[in-house]
Parts: sequence; structure tokens; C-alpha cells
Amino acid sequence: MSKQDYTDADAPVNLPILKTIFGCYGEFFNNLGNFVVLGGIFAFVSAFIYIFLGQDISCSNTTYLSTHAICSNNLISFIVAKVLFVLLACVFIRCWSQIVLSQENKFGFQIFKPTVRDLKILGLVFVFFVSLLFAFGAVFLLYRRVPTPDWRIELLYFMVVSLGVFVPIFAFRFISLFGFASAAENFPKLSVLWNKTKGSTMIIFTNILFLFTVASIFVFNIIGKVIIGTISDNIFIVFGRQYLLEIVTYAFIAIFANFCYIQKQILFERN
Repeated sequence: MSKQDYTDADAPVNLPILKTIFGCYGEFFNNLGNFVVLGGIFAFVSAFIYIFLGQDISCSNTTYLSTHAICSNNLISFIVAKVLFVLLACVFIRCWSQIVLSQENKFGFQIFKPTVRDLKILGLVFVFFVSLLFAFGAVFLLYRRVPTPDWRIELLYFMVVSLGVFVPIFAFRFISLFGFASAAENFPKLSVLWNKTKGSTMIIFTNILFLFTVASIFVFNIIGKVIIGTISDNIFIVFGRQYLLEIVTYAFIAIFANFCYIQKQILFERN
């Protein structure tokens, strides 16, 4: 797909609720075969990294952690494992876009070669992560504040600090930038994207919240019970548990990529 300069009119676009919310899931199941191959490869690599660095899910069990040398309490190992996972996730989003969404390439090992797109996606991950820190920081400051008898100071403090909670909510209006980055298309002007999503803040935020909720149910409840329920010393079972967790995680990363790409198509009327 050739790069495009998005200079479209910046009139607000009404996002269709059903397509915006459920389109990303439909796209995923329509390309389930592609995910089995692509997601399976990335899940395998991620599982190997977590186990090699002693950060696999079995180590979440305190008994297993204290009795198995394969587990590590080293903070550096933990950080390295998380950083490598984020890097792999960025590459996965780009590969998923190239093979499935924009259909630029057929599957081949050349697809895994790092590109500038990966850095753009990583940059967006960092920006959105910082926006979330504003919200967490605001909640922390409100929780730890020392009340003052002057209600005017209290009200002013609450109003100013509470603004941090809205930073990620409004940042989500730019979530379609992931679709541009993964498709190697030029970013639109932020002012254009801001105007196009005017009136759609709550729809976008609700969709992100819905996706996060569904992912949490699978990862922390269903998969958590299956994986942590019974601890085994068999390395194949240990790897299988971590692989299962990773395949579910990458499934929701693919759904997230679909959400960003579909939103980009809707906002800029791309077929």
C-alpha cells in the first residue's frame, strides 16, 4: 500500500457503534487461520523469553517460586522480560497489519525483519503509557492528599488534580494512529484527527474499556485459574501454560490492532 498524505476535511465523523465495538472481533475471527500461524510464532518466542528469564506464569505461585531455581526475583530480569515483550508486541502489530489488514505481504520469514514502523508503534505505546501515568498519578495524589479546613483550597486542588484522569480519555481519540503507523501511512495532522473524533470521545473510550474488560476476564480469571491452579515440575507443562497465556494475550493485541485500523478506515473513509 502506498503512503498517503491525509489532508481530508476535518469535519466530525459519526462512528457506527456496532462496527466500532464489534468489528475488531469479527475481523479477528475472519482471520483466525492467520492468527494461529502468526500469533503462534510470537507466543512461542514470548513464552521462551519469559521462561528463560525466570518470569513465567508458574513463578507467580509462591510455593513454586521458592522451590524452583528457574524462577527469578531479579528486578532487571523482570524489566528485560517486559521490555522484550513490548518490542515483540509492536512487531506483531506491524506484521498483523501487513499480512491481514492491509494485505501488503504474504506470510514469510522476511516479515519479521525490524522496520521503522516498529519504532513508530513503540513510540505511540510510550506516549499512551505516559498518558495513563497522568491518570494513575492523579488518583494517587487525590488518595494521599491531606485535607485542609479551607473548602476553596480543597475544591481547587480537586479540580486541578482531577484533570489528570481525563488525559488518557482524550488521548484515546488519537488511538487510530496505531493503524497509520502499522500500515506505513503518513500521520494526519493531530488537529484534523481531533476534529474528526469530536463527539466520539465516550464511544472510543467505552470501546477501549470494553476490550480491556474482556481481555481481563480471559487473562486474569479463566486463564489464571487454568494455569496457576495446579503446579507441575514438567517443563513441557510449564512451557504449555506460558504459551497458553501468551497466545491469549496476542489474540487481544490483534483485536486491538483491528480496532485501531477499522477506526482509521471509518474516520478517513477508506474502503
